[in-house]
Amino acid sequence: MITATSTDPKATVLPQLEGSTWPGAAEALAQVHALSVPTSRTEAWKYTRVGRLFNEPYAAPTGETDPALPARLPIDVTRVVFVNGHFRADLSDDLKSQKGLVIDSLKHHLSHGPVKEHYGTLAPTGERLFTAMNTAAPTDGLILLVTKDVKVDKPIHVLHVTTWERQLVQPRDLFMLHEGAEAEVI
Repeated sequence: MITATSTDPKATVLPQLEGSTWPGAAEALAQVHALSVPTSRTEAWKYTRVGRLFNEPYAAPTGETDPALPARLPIDVTRVVFVNGHFRADLSDDLKSQKGLVIDSLKHHLSHGPVKEHYGTLAPTGERLFTAMNTAAPTDGLILLVTKDVKVDKPIHVLHVTTWERQLVQPRDLFMLHEGAEAEVI
């Protein structure tokens, strides 16, 4: 007699999601536990094979490396750099150069302002496993806030660099432009 057992393929990522302190993490993690990994039998995913993403365990990402960054763009931009999902101010341009503009790490704004008010409301988890994973434990992300009638002087180049293949890097960005505001993001 053969006994078949199945394990939850999400077990390779769950350790990286546990213990998150992001807003709504507990609810999103409960969704992750409740949802299945999409297969070819899942209508919305029938042409996309994602099961292999869960074959091996992931490590917690670290931003402690100094990667070789690509050359600067041939236009004048404000560069914002994330390494393995972590914001790197030392590799980014001066982000406090214009009045009425906030460009910063999302983690720095969790407990106040628009992040506290809007985090987790614009991308509901519902039946979306990857959205639930990202809501439960994003690595970090960008907050871009442009106040009323402000036109950002130059494009914002957001650069995400990943230096190791088996890290669970989950960036989460929040862009908020008030009435009459303009910004270009690359």
